[in-house]
Amino acid sequence: MFFYLSKLLDFLIMPYNVLLCMLIVAFFRPKKRGTRWLTGVAFMGIYLLSNSYLVALLQKGWEYPVRSIAGLKPGYEAGIVLSGGLVNSCQGPASDFYDLENSSDRLLAGFFLYKRGICKKLILTGTDHELLTQQNRGEVQLAKSLLVEWGVPAEDVLLDTEARNTRENALFVAEMLKGRDKKDRYLLVTSASHMRRAKACFDRVGLQTDAFPSDFGKLPGCIATDKKFFPTPAAFAEFQRLWHEWIGMVVYKILGYC
Repeated sequence: MFFYLSKLLDFLIMPYNVLLCMLIVAFFRPKKRGTRWLTGVAFMGIYLLSNSYLVALLQKGWEYPVRSIAGLKPGYEAGIVLSGGLVNSCQGPASDFYDLENSSDRLLAGFFLYKRGICKKLILTGTDHELLTQQNRGEVQLAKSLLVEWGVPAEDVLLDTEARNTRENALFVAEMLKGRDKKDRYLLVTSASHMRRAKACFDRVGLQTDAFPSDFGKLPGCIATDKKFFPTPAAFAEFQRLWHEWIGMVVYKILGYC
């Protein structure tokens, strides 16, 4: 039930949907009191939330600090890689290549951590459409196949294909590692903007991890001066992703998930 309610809440409070509803209301009541104010707020919201520089500043303030692989010591039992944008699983059964998605940096980070001997195994966690999972074409299943093609032994890549959200990622991986030595160390790999909520969830279920964030947003200083004042759809999409994390953190804390 929580899964479906969370998806509904996510839709209802997304900035794009809220601003769109404001404009629709203004359109259908052009002569009503407050319409100009409603329209002005909507347009200002669209402008500010699609400003690349402003969004980059917000991302920089929220994202988990970057870590260097060179600064890590070997000895981690596993790197836990959260799915959600690793590999496109909807290419069709005849596809003979891997279509990496917007969060594939997580997979690359896990690969390099393994190849450099930082962690002994990799755990990929996350579900997909039931039919795709049954056909062994779910996202984490394809990600494992890609890792094997890159030279990672299949027995060193463990899968959880059931987790539908971050809470379940933590619960199901903790169950998978039940009976582990308490001295074992684990690295948690996910997007920098998602790391705060993810690590809090794993801590909550008693699985202590060290964070290795990836998939960082653009640094404010890397945005050209002439682009700091113009709105872009890409910036708005990045803000929605950030907003999703803020709301997710609040809801998870209320429910005691993190």
